[in-house]
Amino acid sequence: MRKRVFGRQFSRDTDSRKALIRSLLRAFFLYGQISTTKAKAKTVQSEIEKIFTLIKKERLPEHKIAAKRAIIARMGNDEDIVGKIFNDYAGLVDKRNMGYTRLVNLQRRRGDYSPM
Repeated sequence: MRKRVFGRQFSRDTDSRKALIRSLLRAFFLYGQISTTKAKAKTVQSEIEKIFTLIKKERLPEHKIAAKRAIIARMGNDEDIVGKIFNDYAGLVDKRNMGYTRLVNLQRRRGDYSPM
C-alpha cells in the first residue's frame, strides 16, 4: 500500500529527498536558474511557487513573522539565502500572482539520455 506517499520519490529515502529538494532550491535562489532533470525541476518548481507565495504573504502585517519563519524553515535555517530571497526576489511578487518560474527543455543528458 502507498499510504502517506505523495510526490516523486527519486529512488531516495525521505531525508535524502528533502536534502535534494532543499539544495536545488538553494541553487535556484543563488544563481537564478538550475539545470537538472525534468522530474526534479517539476518538483522544485512547485516548491519555488510556494516560497514566492510566502514572500507575498510576508508583506502583509498580520503574516509577516509567520511567513518569514516558514521560509527560513523551508530553506533549512540558511539565513544568507533567506536574506537574498527577501532582497532580490521580493520585487517580483508585485508584478505577478503566480508563474514565477519557467521550465526550458534542454538536450537530453549524454550519459543516460534523460530529459533535462
